[in-house]
Amino acid sequence: MRKYQTEFGINAYPNYKKIVSPTYLEYLESHDSHKYHIYGILLAPKFFIKPGSIVLYEDHFSITLFTNINKEYKEYPIDIRIDPSINHNDVEITSTYPHSILCLRFKNRDWGISHFGSNYIDLNATELFNLYGTRHVERMRYKVLYIGQAYGQRGERSAIERLSSHSTFQKILIDCQSHFPEYEIQILLLEMNYKLDIGIDGRIARANA
Repeated sequence: MRKYQTEFGINAYPNYKKIVSPTYLEYLESHDSHKYHIYGILLAPKFFIKPGSIVLYEDHFSITLFTNINKEYKEYPIDIRIDPSINHNDVEITSTYPHSILCLRFKNRDWGISHFGSNYIDLNATELFNLYGTRHVERMRYKVLYIGQAYGQRGERSAIERLSSHSTFQKILIDCQSHFPEYEIQILLLEMNYKLDIGIDGRIARANA
């Protein structure tokens, strides 16, 4: 009988998470310092912008997003404030068919360039819902299509780098467009943290002394 019983274990848990569209991955690679090593490919409801729903106010604008899955139509009205320093009536906001993108053009060109690097920005409807519309639902349901990891020898490889040359990911994107037009692909990125847990139990030795 051992005098002491000692156990070691590695406790791994998500330290930070983000859900983004595939088109946003390239931006994250150069602008996000988090080390994502676990990724999930998710099937998510696709959001659209309701035609004629854009209303401008001085301090914000409002739009209505909608989904239409299995002939079940749902609307999600949201309010968006670009910046407290701008009069939102001075922004030209449009959405053209298929109404999945919201285009903002700043009439004050200098203001747009100084804040966004351009006098216009395009916003994806699903990303708008992720930022502003989650108050409408307690839980967004996703279907997990794939889970993977990218680490390398010393953590030098990231999930974003892995996805850029991932053949299964490319196949999933094509299949989604062909067979699930009411859905779109979203990427779950997880930054993991680790700590070593050690347990020492001397009761066995005392009980048998």
